[in-house]
Amino acid sequence: MRGLQPKEERGLKYLLLAAKNGDAQSRYHVGVCYEKGLGVQQNLAEAMKHYRQAAAAGNGKARERLRVLEEEVEEDNHYPATACDTWSSPSG
Repeated sequence: MRGLQPKEERGLKYLLLAAKNGDAQSRYHVGVCYEKGLGVQQNLAEAMKHYRQAAAAGNGKARERLRVLEEEVEEDNHYPATACDTWSSPSG
C-alpha cells in the first residue's frame, strides 16, 4: 500500500462500522474509498460491491458511480473482443 494516512484508515474503519449497521451513505463512501484507494488498496471490484449494496438501499450517488464503472468495464471488455474478431477474420 502506498503511504496511507492513519486518519484515512481510521475513517474507513468507522465508515465500515456504519455501513454494516445499514447506513447506505456510509456504504457509498466505503465504495469511494475502494475506488480511489483511500485507506485501502484500490480495488474496483470491491468498490462496485459496496456501490451495489448502497444503491440497493436507495443511494442515488452509488447508483450513478455503479453505472459509470459498469460502462467502463463493458467498454474495456468490448474492445479486445472486437480486435480479436478482426484479426481472425478470413478476409484479412
